[in-house]
Amino acid sequence: MSSAPADELTHAARLQRRWRGLGGVLFMLFYSVFFAAHMELAGTSLYLQDGVLAGAPTASFVHDLTAQGVKAGSGGAGENSAFLLLHHTPIRLLTAFLTLVAENGTTAGRHAVAALTAGAGALTLGMLYQALLWCGVGRWRAILFSSLAGTSMALMLFSALPLPQVFSALGLTAALAAVVRGRSGRWWEFAAAALYATCCSLFNLVPVLLLAVVRVVDQWRTSGSLRPVMLLPVNLAALLLLTLSAMEVQGWIYPHSNQTRMTAVVQKAAQGIPPALGRLPEVTWADVGREAFVTSMIATGLASDGDPAVGSHARKVVVKQGPEVTPHLQHGLQSAWLLLLLVGLLGLPSAGRGAPTALALLVGSLGFVATLPGQDAILTHAPLWTPALVFLVGIGVEQHVRRWRILGALMPLLVLAMIVALGLHNARFMAELGLMIAL
Repeated sequence: MSSAPADELTHAARLQRRWRGLGGVLFMLFYSVFFAAHMELAGTSLYLQDGVLAGAPTASFVHDLTAQGVKAGSGGAGENSAFLLLHHTPIRLLTAFLTLVAENGTTAGRHAVAALTAGAGALTLGMLYQALLWCGVGRWRAILFSSLAGTSMALMLFSALPLPQVFSALGLTAALAAVVRGRSGRWWEFAAAALYATCCSLFNLVPVLLLAVVRVVDQWRTSGSLRPVMLLPVNLAALLLLTLSAMEVQGWIYPHSNQTRMTAVVQKAAQGIPPALGRLPEVTWADVGREAFVTSMIATGLASDGDPAVGSHARKVVVKQGPEVTPHLQHGLQSAWLLLLLVGLLGLPSAGRGAPTALALLVGSLGFVATLPGQDAILTHAPLWTPALVFLVGIGVEQHVRRWRILGALMPLLVLAMIVALGLHNARFMAELGLMIAL
């Protein structure tokens, strides 16, 4: 019994060394990839007009983050969140620094928003890598699965677009990593990640609540004490109060943020539940499953409602299935991904404590997103569950690798081939998008 704490501390120290070493390399690699993807879109109408891609308010988002404090927030960046309170000041400071080397203040502001967004996407992969390590996935396989998430359509696109989705993904993935660390983690890690996620979007309370329940059940199972269960409602109430207080403070600092009162936010959220439940029978679950499990990883076609000869600034682009996509590469990627997903899901029953955590996040995210109308609404929320989906696959595949050693050599080769092919395919998608909406 005396050697157990020492073994646990040794294991924790070894994982921390791996995280600080290869985790930093992973961050820098994908930060460069995401910022390069931003440069593909920097000279497009995304920064001048809302609704260019999937109805997203990209221009308003950039304006809110780069405008002076008295003018920030009029575009809706702080609606139902405290996002502006957390990110406006860092963006302004970074803009002031980049103004020294950029052509003008407008370009510096765009690059500042892109730098922070790309950093959030890269850090999301770092948190995913750490979560995989703590669930027992091998170091190089954890790197490969994290890289697979980084080359997905959801993270590659939304880590380059000026939108807040990837920041929510960062908060949720950090909360997931804190849960799977268990007793080895610091007490404040989950609280900080959960607060950041809910401040990015009040609707992130759903997956955070599920993660908190899984965390409390794990603490109860390991310690045998009911104290964590009794404190759960208190902690959740404190989280909600802190989030609503941050939203209130944001309304004071940024008077143009159109921030409503606390009671109005809660009332609006409660009133939205019955209509959302009423739309459930109308949901086409086959389409939802395809968008959530396949399209979020592998980009499909692009369609525009305008003529490039007339002027691209007036065109709008939607993501949809079309004949313009190379069918052989796309179908091959889809088949390989579905095979990998199937193998991973079959390994979940023996995957240990990480599986229910990821399932809670995945089910919570999909349950919320399934109530949203339209294909574009589902895709714009894809970063919320894509890291959890890859996490599920990673910890499931690890169980098969431990059981059959031959998979230890074959599976990394398959994942590596998928990373290369998926990266090239989605990079082509980004380049095509940039050309379609170029100024």
